[in-house]
Amino acid sequence: MRVLFVSWAWPSHYYPMVPLAWAMRAAGHDVRVASQPGLQAAIRSSGLPGVSVGRDIDVITRQRPLLERVGPVRVRVPLDQLREKITTAFRIFADLADVMLDDLLDFGRAWRPDLVVYEPTTYAGPLAAAVLGVPAVRHTWGIDYTYRAHEYEPEVLAPLCDKLGIPAVETLGTVTVDVCPPSLQVPTTYRRLGMRYIPYNGPGLLPRWLTEPKERPRVCVTWGTSSTRLDDGLFLADDVVKAAVDLDAEVVVTVTPADHERLRPVPAHLRVVEALPLHLLVPSCDLVIHQGGLGTTLTTAWAGVPQLVIPQLHDQGLNAVQLKAAGAGSLVYGVEATPDLIRDEAAEVLGTAAYRTAARTLATEMSRQPAPHETVSALREI
Repeated sequence: MRVLFVSWAWPSHYYPMVPLAWAMRAAGHDVRVASQPGLQAAIRSSGLPGVSVGRDIDVITRQRPLLERVGPVRVRVPLDQLREKITTAFRIFADLADVMLDDLLDFGRAWRPDLVVYEPTTYAGPLAAAVLGVPAVRHTWGIDYTYRAHEYEPEVLAPLCDKLGIPAVETLGTVTVDVCPPSLQVPTTYRRLGMRYIPYNGPGLLPRWLTEPKERPRVCVTWGTSSTRLDDGLFLADDVVKAAVDLDAEVVVTVTPADHERLRPVPAHLRVVEALPLHLLVPSCDLVIHQGGLGTTLTTAWAGVPQLVIPQLHDQGLNAVQLKAAGAGSLVYGVEATPDLIRDEAAEVLGTAAYRTAARTLATEMSRQPAPHETVSALREI
């Protein structure tokens, strides 16, 4: 079977699909990953063969105004404003599909895939599958934030469908591979194939200190990879570090090289590391404090570690609310986050056994989901 994975050039959207692509290859299937030039380095690092399609466009500049038009995360947004925000944002994803489609279809006609797998905002995937006449498989990042945009997608994609000569496209695909544990997922109506979340956070080396016994509880502070690409003002790690200094714990701050430059000088006894894959670090931790990105949320949940989430974007807010409802973490909204409040909430999570129990329960639930090789068998039937 030939399987074509498709993602636009945003690594955190691509990474959740890597374990399924690996499982496809391990089962003997032929895999290609198609994306814009900007994702090719990440594809190569993941050990998969890439295909460059289309060109890169400046998504960040176009998305920044949207951050200012809806208001703080905890404020309930009026429906008319939400519709405007969603359609504006998703037109950007339609434009991404537009610049990818010609090359993607040329490759698809030449290579003739049996299956197209795509992440939810890469509309080039289901559109190409519809034109090529093959099944389209949607692959979530985790908690399905984009599902609520489904009713607006026909309007957004109508010009592309007209251009391709097709009446419409089902963006939910033939089936959705869902890596989110059921207790965290929002209600949905699509056909679902649950799959175990296997964290892939990019390549890296295991540092020696992670193999040594720890003397105190370990707290990880991380700010993901996406927030500060959208807006430097979303970087609250300085306040988190200031709060964590007063905890009776070993504090490890893991940041991207770009975010490391944004950090104010930290006390010498704090450990700051760059580009350390999170799945190597979090199993040794007792608490992870972060911004609420899905990669961080699910990797920490996979490790069975309690979380304190400080969301600033609306998708992060949904992740934090779902996690808190499961009892596996707490949240402090970014608009309210002060070092004192962060410190008090972190101490509460660290010192309360119920959070640890709920986090371990969530990890057990995740481990009982079907493994990627089982999902490969189900997709082969499709």
